[in-house]
Amino acid sequence: ALPLSTPEGEGHTAENSPAVLGDAVFVAQWAGFNPDCTPPKGVQRVDWDWEARAFRLVWANPEAHFNGIPTVSSRTGLVYGTGRGEGCVHAYRGLDIATGRIMLDVPLGEGKEWTDQGNQQAIADDGSIVVGVRQGTMRLFADRSAAR
Repeated sequence: ALPLSTPEGEGHTAENSPAVLGDAVFVAQWAGFNPDCTPPKGVQRVDWDWEARAFRLVWANPEAHFNGIPTVSSRTGLVYGTGRGEGCVHAYRGLDIATGRIMLDVPLGEGKEWTDQGNQQAIADDGSIVVGVRQGTMRLFADRSAAR
């Protein structure tokens, strides 16, 4: 059982496309195609325990909302996703793979054009991140002022 992926409350459950890195699986709580300003939150990591032949919960972050397929990077040590941040602002976030702590938090805006379309993100060779959003494609650069 995943503590942050339950059908209670608003009736949503886990995003059906988790990200995998080695034995680690990252699962986000999904809030539908048009998440409101108070979506069910939760991203969690489980690892496959080969000896027990079962998944083991490593961490669960109840503060982060990813509303699409997470992307995990062994190079950066983060699992990435878009969702609602503070208030009603959409945000792009990166969580530490080992702890689940929010390490990257980029506010995007309140409009529905920032709603992610359920796509994974791509991390380019230059370290920028390409994300599909409702109005097209967004690219985030290390210099946040360069986001387009």
